[in-house]
Amino acid sequence: MMHEQERATYISLTSDFASVYFNLIKADKLIDIQNDLIKTRQEILSKTTDKYKAGLCPITELLAHEKILTSLKEEYNLHLQTREVLISSIRAYLSSTADNIKRNTFEKVILPKLYQMNFQPGL
Repeated sequence: MMHEQERATYISLTSDFASVYFNLIKADKLIDIQNDLIKTRQEILSKTTDKYKAGLCPITELLAHEKILTSLKEEYNLHLQTREVLISSIRAYLSSTADNIKRNTFEKVILPKLYQMNFQPGL
């Protein structure tokens, strides 16, 4: 009976660790994507500002682009916070205080076939 409990605990901890690790890799990817979105929106805002200064667009258009950029930056900060929580969880599992936790990129993760069939990026 004790052996079964130890095995169940081991499986549970391993599963939890794998889940946190995968979510950490996913958070890294989301941060990269969000960073790209912010850069693109900054370029759009810069061009809209030029249009506004030239009298080619109303102030409401400029403010709308500023609002979108602010929203993207807030979302970026949330992704950073999520990543920090996940890194803290990984450190707890590893009993480590290492600053840098080595990990793969999202593209290098091999998903089980069942998950691949149900996974639809962008949803």
